[in-house]
Amino acid sequence: MEKGDKLRAYYQIRELSKKHRIILCCLSDKKVKQQHIEELEKFCEEVYVIKLSRIKIAWRIIKAFFTSDIPLQVAYFYSKDAQKQIDDLIEKHLPKFIYAQLVRTSEYVKKYAIFHKTLDYMDAFSAGMERRVSKSGGLVRYVLQKEAERLKKYEAHIADYFEEKTVISEQDRNKLQAGKPAIIPNGVDFSKFQPSAQGEKKFDIIFSGNMSYPPNVDAALFLVRRILPLLKQKYPGIQMVLAGASPAWKVKMLSSENVLVTGWVEDIKVYFEQSKIMVAPMFMGAGLQNKLLEAMAMKIPCVTTSLANNALKATPEKEVLLAETEQQFFEQIDKLLQNETYRDTIAENGYRFAKQHYDWEHTVQKLEKLIVVD
Repeated sequence: MEKGDKLRAYYQIRELSKKHRIILCCLSDKKVKQQHIEELEKFCEEVYVIKLSRIKIAWRIIKAFFTSDIPLQVAYFYSKDAQKQIDDLIEKHLPKFIYAQLVRTSEYVKKYAIFHKTLDYMDAFSAGMERRVSKSGGLVRYVLQKEAERLKKYEAHIADYFEEKTVISEQDRNKLQAGKPAIIPNGVDFSKFQPSAQGEKKFDIIFSGNMSYPPNVDAALFLVRRILPLLKQKYPGIQMVLAGASPAWKVKMLSSENVLVTGWVEDIKVYFEQSKIMVAPMFMGAGLQNKLLEAMAMKIPCVTTSLANNALKATPEKEVLLAETEQQFFEQIDKLLQNETYRDTIAENGYRFAKQHYDWEHTVQKLEKLIVVD
C-alpha cells in the first residue's frame, strides 16, 4: 500500500471485521487490481468499487474553482452518479453505522441523519495545504492558498453532520476547527515488520513513502540536495535509498552513484532490512508518519523533525533523534554512523516505544468503542 490513507483503512477494516460485518464502498479514478479486491473480500461481506471518470473529475474541479467554495479535493471525488450508487447501497444494506474516511467522502453521507455516522479526518488537510503554500509561488501559490482557505471552512462546516469525528494526532486536532475529534492513531503491523539481524546493510540511509506526495518530494529533495553533500565530505561512499511508489520527476532526477530511487517495491521490508538509519526531514504535511513507525518496528533508528515528532510523541535523544537544519541532520546522522552501540540503543528504545503505543489491534479497539453505539 503506497499511501497512508489506504494503510489506515486496510488495518481498521481487518481489525473491525473480527466482530462486525463490513460493507465496503471505494471510490477510484483508476482501475483497481483484482488481487486487491480479493484481499479486502477476506474481511468484508461485500466490496463495491465505484470508478470515477477523469474527464468528469477535471470538469468538476474547474467548475468548483470558479462557481463554488467547496474544496477542490471534495469536488474531485464527488460525483452525482456515484451518489446515486451509494444511495442505493445504503438503502439495500441499511447499515447500523457509517464510517467515512477523509472529508473527500463526507458529501456522500452527510444527509443521512437517521444513521450514526463517523468522519475520520485523519489529518488537518488545511494545515498541510498552508505549509505547501509557503513553499510555492505564482499561480500555484494562489490556487493552494484558495484551497487551504476552503478546506479550513469545510472541515469546520462538515463536522456538524457527523455524530463522531476522529483524527490521527493531537497536533492535527489542534489545527482543526471541528470541536474535539477523538484521537485514533495509526499503528504498525508487528507481525509483518519485524527486526532482522540478517542481511547486509547496503544502505546507510533510507527514506520511504509515496514519492509523488508533495511533502515526501520536498523531504527527498532536502535529504539529497542539502544533507547528502555534507555527509559525502566525511563519508564519500555513503549509500542512500529513496524507496516508494510513483516517484515524481524531481525525485527520479536525484538518482546517482550515492542514491538509489526504487519506484514501486513489492515489499518495503527488504529495503528496511538493508538500511542502517531512517532519515525523514518532514517540513510539510501533517499526521503521523507511518514510515517512522515501520522503521521503529524493525529496530531502525530514526532521525526526523519536530513537526513529525509532534504527532509521534517519542522522547527526543532517547527514542528518536530530531533535527531542523541540514547541519543538525548531519550531526545526528554522523553520531549514528560512527557509533554502532549508540545506533542500537536508539533503535531498541524506538522499538519499545512503538510496540507500547502503536499496535493496530489496540488503536482500532479505541475506534470501535467510539463508533459502535448500542
